[in-house]
Amino acid sequence: MAALALSGVQEDIQSDSVELSQARAVLLENVPEKLSREFLGMMVENICNVTEDEFSLEMIRDMNTAVVTFNEPSAAERFLSKCRGHRLFQQYQLQGRVLAPTCSVRVENLPPQAEEVLLELYFENERHGGGQSGRHYYDP
Repeated sequence: MAALALSGVQEDIQSDSVELSQARAVLLENVPEKLSREFLGMMVENICNVTEDEFSLEMIRDMNTAVVTFNEPSAAERFLSKCRGHRLFQQYQLQGRVLAPTCSVRVENLPPQAEEVLLELYFENERHGGGQSGRHYYDP
């Protein structure tokens, strides 16, 4: 099994050390499989009064979670303060919290032709949320 781990700079928000007013990404937990992306997106729009252009939504089905990334920290703060009291949020037993940062990435089950240098370049790319890599290892 091949694995690559990169430690780099990440500008995500950690709930312990950064104030909520600076957070842009919210992790939604306990997302039922039957909840569609469209439905969840409309809930976000209604809860914090934003349009679909003001946030992005990524569903992570195998972990029953979703990540909502707001363009403005004030929208994330508004969403987190209002979501717990929202009727549908409670009905589906959803939980929301500030998304903690990730300082490393582990990539597993790579095909034999995967090149370490291409993976490093991909994960260092700021457009993908990456940063300069620190320690790394490659275990073919």
